Amino acid sequence: DQWIINDEGKRVLKNTKVIGKWKDENRGDCVIGYTGVRTKCYSVVCKNSRKNMIKAKGLKKSLIKKELTHKIFEDCILEEKEDQPRTAQFL
Repeated sequence: DQWIINDEGKRVLKNTKVIGKWKDENRGDCVIGYTGVRTKCYSVVCKNSRKNMIKAKGLKKSLIKKELTHKIFEDCILEEKEDQPRTAQFL
């Protein structure tokens, strides 16, 4: 089992801050979908929609929030479409 109960009675991971071990970044929330276009450019869809992540290095955060969706990442991979947001060519 990867969980232990600490002195405060909370469940924590055994391998927290151990080099070479995976950590639970979503804190138990299930990942439903992942699409990685290239290094540092990916989208993660979680069961709890508030925890969805879209990362695209080199783009402004406002552009990521307004224009990028998980669907765009999927189209780039599955349908081989090139998408060009207003200010950058990244996919």
